[in-house]
Amino acid sequence: MSYPNLMTMAVNRRRPVLAESPESLEAQLLEAGGDEEVLAGFLAHGDEHAWVGLPLLAAGCALGALRFSFTRPQKISQEDGVFLEALAGQCALAVERATLFEREHRTAETLQRSLLPDRLPVVKGLVLAQRFRSGSRHVQVGGDWYDAFVLQDGRVAAVVGDVMGKGVKAAAGMGRIRNAMRALALTNPPPAAVLTGLDQLHQSEGDDPLNSSRSPLWPICSSSPPLASARWPSRAIRLPC
Repeated sequence: MSYPNLMTMAVNRRRPVLAESPESLEAQLLEAGGDEEVLAGFLAHGDEHAWVGLPLLAAGCALGALRFSFTRPQKISQEDGVFLEALAGQCALAVERATLFEREHRTAETLQRSLLPDRLPVVKGLVLAQRFRSGSRHVQVGGDWYDAFVLQDGRVAAVVGDVMGKGVKAAAGMGRIRNAMRALALTNPPPAAVLTGLDQLHQSEGDDPLNSSRSPLWPICSSSPPLASARWPSRAIRLPC
């Protein structure tokens, strides 16, 4: 931002920079410390003869700049200036929103993946594998999750869940439910008891579990694997032991 040009001057000054002719641009850039030889070459070989530089401002901070040029000297009227500043304001708002969305998306994605298991348990006679992938790259990160862990009696519990909503809040809720389900399953393994415990936990926090989460859970590798489901279709793959 130290090398003087139309956009850096607009950003540094936090206001529009108008150059209605090559002479005007040359005077302003030389005053700002520009290189006379470089400037002369630019003006001699270009077909631009008037310029407008507009800072993209959001909450007083400069996000970038817009540059408009004209092929002949141009008188920038007050109405033109108002229109161009309004355009720059809309562009700045769009850039700010996109930046905030991307930041929240990255935060939610990092949180979501950090709360998922790094690896599945290694159990003799049983092969477990997983792949976690959004249905579309445009889908916002949310509360989708899975887990598998060994119960006290040696069986393996497999869980797939979805916390309603998107973004950081849903990802954080997913982590809370996953940890609570693990603790409940290791203490009282029957799936119905686990979901009853989750229901009591949500009610104590003032949440409605049926509106906030959907979680099927079943211990596998048994002669008759029990299944419990909160608002999910009662379909599961039964694995032989």
